[in-house]
Amino acid sequence: MLRSDDVTAHEAFVVRDPSLKDIDAPFFKWLEENGFKKGFKKGHFGCDWAFVSITHKLYAYGMPGVAIVKETGGHAITLEEFFEVWKIFAKYEGLDMLAMDEAGKNARGTERYYVRAHGVAREILYKFLMAEGFACDDRDEVLGSRLPLDVNVTDRRFGLLENVTYDGATRRVIEAAVFVCLYKKSGCTYEEYLEAVRCCLWRKGYSHESLDEYFSRDYIARILKENYERYIESSGDESGPVSAAVCLDLMY
Repeated sequence: MLRSDDVTAHEAFVVRDPSLKDIDAPFFKWLEENGFKKGFKKGHFGCDWAFVSITHKLYAYGMPGVAIVKETGGHAITLEEFFEVWKIFAKYEGLDMLAMDEAGKNARGTERYYVRAHGVAREILYKFLMAEGFACDDRDEVLGSRLPLDVNVTDRRFGLLENVTYDGATRRVIEAAVFVCLYKKSGCTYEEYLEAVRCCLWRKGYSHESLDEYFSRDYIARILKENYERYIESSGDESGPVSAAVCLDLMY
């Protein structure tokens, strides 16, 4: 089994590509950089396939004649096909299980966000929400705490996210710039959209300097502009900043 401590993956994608014969293949580096851990530490055998569990973020090198776990779908897939699958699930990362968009809507249709902001950014966010007509549960508590804010757009209220031990909530915490972009939807500016995408990538570990260089590339600037225009035209239903960041991360 693919194991990491007491977590077991009962099945995984079998990803096949000639490059995987090399233990230093870019794909293995990408897996590690994106939080995947080795779940079956028996060494590299020069096989051109690997087992990858998206659910548990575990992977294992292929072994001749050994089915480490049951293969998802009953067949191997290519690297390109794996990344297509990854993009689908990555855009839902941090959302409630039945939520189908980035806008934080849960199964009951409530639009709700958990927003991280500290210092001056927190004060700016507070003033923004108040100007938008939101009611605050407790001003002093909100401004004096470092806990994320629980912003209920449907009920037009905000306060502190108290239940920080609930993994389903804490994994959904976003930066203030991302919230502003998602909240404004088609009303957000291109600069606000760019800042939201930058925040998503910064949280993944990119430095501000590397993002400055990356965003200055002509083809990346074109992709960002096209994604922003789709976001505006769809009233915030397509090509949001989180999805754009996932794509740019895969292309880096």
